[in-house]
Amino acid sequence: MTSYEELTPEEMSLLRKYYTHKPMDDYIRYPNGPFIMPRTFLPIADRIKNFEVREDDIWIVTYPKSGTTWTQEMVWQIVNNLDKEAGQLPLLIRSPFLEFGCILGDNKHLFAAPSGAPQPIVDKLEAFKDDPITFTHNMEGRRVIKTHIPMEMLPENLLDKCKVIYVARNIKDMVVSWFHHHVSLTPHDFKGSFDDFVSLFEKDLLIYGSYFHHVLGGWAFKDHPNFRFVWYEDMKKDIKKEVLETCEFLDINLTESKLNDLIEHISFKSMKKNMAVNIPKSESARGDFIRNGQVGDHKNYLDEKKNNEWNEWIQQKTKGSTLVMPGL
Repeated sequence: MTSYEELTPEEMSLLRKYYTHKPMDDYIRYPNGPFIMPRTFLPIADRIKNFEVREDDIWIVTYPKSGTTWTQEMVWQIVNNLDKEAGQLPLLIRSPFLEFGCILGDNKHLFAAPSGAPQPIVDKLEAFKDDPITFTHNMEGRRVIKTHIPMEMLPENLLDKCKVIYVARNIKDMVVSWFHHHVSLTPHDFKGSFDDFVSLFEKDLLIYGSYFHHVLGGWAFKDHPNFRFVWYEDMKKDIKKEVLETCEFLDINLTESKLNDLIEHISFKSMKKNMAVNIPKSESARGDFIRNGQVGDHKNYLDEKKNNEWNEWIQQKTKGSTLVMPGL
């Protein structure tokens, strides 16, 4: 088992000031990260590390709120030749979230199938929530697998066999989106202000821990032939270019008609109203899961002082690396 350590009493007390629902009120740390996860990750850490990968797998690896859902839908539709009928199935069961079980914990009543959904869809969604790892293992056809786990915690033979698409986003916009996610979605239910959230983030005390460790860990593989590093900002700037380069990376050709149809299908307007990828509002999902998708939204949240502090922080954390974050 990969070694971990307990948070200090002071750190745990700080977390529990803002998180009161299980499993988000009890975290552990993997010290080589720092990589922070709920204690419910412990039973699945080695299952993920030893997960049996297939040569045609496509893994989408991101730090949260970096364009993950957008990329999942894009890749799944590319792989399935823009099958919009099959694409009406919830994205959770088309492109499973591998470690979702440790986040969901005992809250399996959440993320229910849409009202009136056919029984086979209900059954698939329940099977996924019961054990996302087994569900993913048993999937037929080419798998498009999502995870927010850093590269060193994933199967060691991942890049020997699979294609990996790593998506990163400017840290400032990402943290704004991450804050809204934590405030509006159960079981996170963050109880503090944006400033409180930023303070925890700067201490690497949020779930998934250090942004810089995660992104620099991905950047280290940018030249591997089975690895594609993508900036969210580049997708926003020219999605057609990114779709074409993703098709080339996956060795898949789309007709011009399919290509244009896909670009329309994954536009922000279409994604926002697509209930197979968005999460309908409910008591446990109170905000917009697909919120605004804009570049530069951090300007509405970070004041000049904090923005300047973060510019220095980013320079410090990326010093010695060739990584250049968009928007700085």
